[in-house]
Amino acid sequence: MVSRVAARAAVARAIAVVALSSVFYGFASWPAASPAEASECRAETHALLDEWGVPRAEARIFFVQPDRISRRDEIVGYSNWVRLSGCDGSLVFRFNRVCQFRYAYARGDCELPPGADR
Repeated sequence: MVSRVAARAAVARAIAVVALSSVFYGFASWPAASPAEASECRAETHALLDEWGVPRAEARIFFVQPDRISRRDEIVGYSNWVRLSGCDGSLVFRFNRVCQFRYAYARGDCELPPGADR
């Protein structure tokens, strides 16, 4: 039978190993997600679709791609891909890292709505 002191020492060693490995592998130094990272600019995408008169029932965000700087793995923006029910393709919305709209373009046989910023 393991004594209570030996069990506590084993737990303390395990905690120390986890703490050191998290620092070594960088887990403890990860920055908290910014509000833009947490939302991935989804609300801004829906707001633009609403502004352009695209009914929400006809549009669905199906892919969000964080745009990164490869050397630092820093997120510099987002590309939100929207599938529309009336065409075979998608609309792609590009945002900077704080979710300010940059531009949009169409793929496949989809078209940007009239008056949409390009």
